[in-house]
Amino acid sequence: MNETSKPIIDYGDLADHWVQRVKEIGPLLEATAGEGEKIRELTQESMDALHEQKLFRMLLAKKAGGEELPLPVFCRVIEAIAKYDGSAAWCVGQGSGCSMLGAYLDSEISSKIWGDNTNGVLAWGPGKSEARAVEGGYLVTAKTMFVSGSHHATWLATHCSTVYESDGSVRKSESGKPVILTTFIPASETQLSDNWYVFGLRNT
Repeated sequence: MNETSKPIIDYGDLADHWVQRVKEIGPLLEATAGEGEKIRELTQESMDALHEQKLFRMLLAKKAGGEELPLPVFCRVIEAIAKYDGSAAWCVGQGSGCSMLGAYLDSEISSKIWGDNTNGVLAWGPGKSEARAVEGGYLVTAKTMFVSGSHHATWLATHCSTVYESDGSVRKSESGKPVILTTFIPASETQLSDNWYVFGLRNT
């Protein structure tokens, strides 16, 4: 029988470094969690602390200005945040997951989201969206059920399952299939509905 062994990568020192960053702001996260539950979003103090430690950039590609940490390290850090505030851990996890798109976007787009703003956060949620071709781009209409971290996101993303031409016809590819489109919208051009009344993770 042939046996093969795979090298085990030890991220101990790197993980410890990032967990220590969490410990430095942990008491603040814990102290503001109650206020966050009342206002149903992370407090500005919490967000400032999370940004100061670059925790929303853990999975963002280096080419987009991020840290590009290995997933095992990222999981350790999220677990550490959750010990102080579960909602903060959830928002950082979701924002970091969305930031992984930075590895696949053109630099012009990724710099608008993360490069021009060191506190840039991209958020995304499930819902129905459509785009209509207009002069210079698209007019996007989207309604999502929820978007974790939307109060503090600087950009929102949506996946348009239908793209209409200016004449109202459905845009199709060369193969005849409907074209789908992922769009990025400045948060300032969206409207939040005040309907997040839940039992847990209220400040997400």
